[in-house]
Amino acid sequence: MKLLHQICLVLLFSLLTLTATAQTIDLNTATAEELATLDGVGATKAAAIVQYREMNGPFSSVDDLTKVKGIGDKTLEKNRSNLTVGAESKQDTKMESVAPTVSPPAAGHTTLKPPKPAN
Repeated sequence: MKLLHQICLVLLFSLLTLTATAQTIDLNTATAEELATLDGVGATKAAAIVQYREMNGPFSSVDDLTKVKGIGDKTLEKNRSNLTVGAESKQDTKMESVAPTVSPPAAGHTTLKPPKPAN
């Protein structure tokens, strides 16, 4: 019975760990506690990431994480699939507003005139 209890605890812990690591973390909004859950990033490096973000503004790319002292290519690659930069994806999909173009009517077609205002 004790062995079954231990197995259940190990499975529960494993499941919780998988859930925590499967979460995508936004580098621009994550707290130091959330960043500390990344592979190879503890409390000290997480605090450095937050400090870098506060001093330099939001990350424009996940690759910018290597600009933080103590975060190298290996740490980035271990965590790349769990990282995002929310502002980056919004900017990439954002289209500039452009005034619509109006084509002249085809030959032989008349244009509609707006109704006259009532007096």
